[in-house]
Amino acid sequence: MTGPVPTPEEAYDGILLGLDAAAAATAHSWLVPDDFADPSLAAIHTLVGALAGQGIAPDPTSVLALARSSGMLTTADSIAALAMQLADLYGCTAVAANVRYYAVGALADAYRRRTAEMAARLEQIADHAELDELTRVRLHESAELDTLHARLVALQGDRQLRAVPAA
Repeated sequence: MTGPVPTPEEAYDGILLGLDAAAAATAHSWLVPDDFADPSLAAIHTLVGALAGQGIAPDPTSVLALARSSGMLTTADSIAALAMQLADLYGCTAVAANVRYYAVGALADAYRRRTAEMAARLEQIADHAELDELTRVRLHESAELDTLHARLVALQGDRQLRAVPAA
């Protein structure tokens, strides 16, 4: 984990590791691998989805076994690293009842990250691209952000993340 308190991505994946197959399949559907900043968490998310889709509870041992049998892990070091990460995620103090809230937090982080990435891409091409190309890229990037935002709004429903007023 990144620190003593898990990030929303870590808490979300950690909770998925403790759910039964049906609950994991439902919660898994809220995020896609591209929503994760950490590629290892995206890989774990993919493995969890594969297991839950087969009706198998995605506990850490099952996830590790699937990663090994699928050829994802090819060295002793990669096996040990994933085993340690799964243990850390499974042992984090996240609350299962908050899995949707963690997913919302992870999607909000993804939205912010992708907005910054879009700005960087537009800045890179703004000086040299033809205006038609710049417009095409901007519209494409904006459409992807709009889709992500719509997923975020749908998932959070009436439980929007709001800043806490200063005391």
